[in-house]
Amino acid sequence: MRCAKLEEAGRILKEVIAGETAALGANHESTLMTKGGYAIVLGQQGKLDEAEQMYREVIEGQTAALGAGHTSTLHTKFNLGNLLCNAGDKSGAQPLYEEAAVGWAAALGEGHEDTIDARQAAADCTD
Repeated sequence: MRCAKLEEAGRILKEVIAGETAALGANHESTLMTKGGYAIVLGQQGKLDEAEQMYREVIEGQTAALGAGHTSTLHTKFNLGNLLCNAGDKSGAQPLYEEAAVGWAAALGEGHEDTIDARQAAADCTD
């Protein structure tokens, strides 16, 4: 049942992405947020290569539209780090966690939970 629900969620998100892209543009913040949600679903479905590709597309769009240090961009980098770490690509995850931690520390403060979570994830995702 869980797999069927993930398939349904993926189908719906693809439709929403198509509509948002047509109405708002590929790099609109709403479109990028939906693509980020779709990347999460792809990862949960075990479609790791597709999920990574989608995350990277979202990061590229968010960096162009919002900036590299925007908290939404940093969340997407953190999520990609989680995907890579869970897939065993610890060396790929580390720089993403570090970018998220440094960015969140600058934007939100060293003691903010997002900053702490990124630093903890980097520490946990080691060889």
